[in-house]
Amino acid sequence: DWSSDVCSSDLFPHLVNVFLYAEKKDKVRYAMETYGESYEQAVRRVRHADAARESYYHYLTKAKWGDLKNYHLTLNSSPVGKQACAEIILQYASRKNG
Repeated sequence: DWSSDVCSSDLFPHLVNVFLYAEKKDKVRYAMETYGESYEQAVRRVRHADAARESYYHYLTKAKWGDLKNYHLTLNSSPVGKQACAEIILQYASRKNG
């Protein structure tokens, strides 16, 4: 859920809030490969998706999407990939929750 970072840690003590992001060039490449789009179409898709996420998040929480103070962990998947990010998240959650 895009707004899970606003859940109370008192109510959900094992919750780990993660902000996962990628560099624009990697998001555009992913859109081109996944949807078979041209570069221009992929750029529009990425721009629209990011704007929609930000708008939806703000609508639900009244907070700023991507504000790092709302997360336990922020990861840029571009240098290491999604699988490595998943492993890092699992290791973090395991250590956090003992």
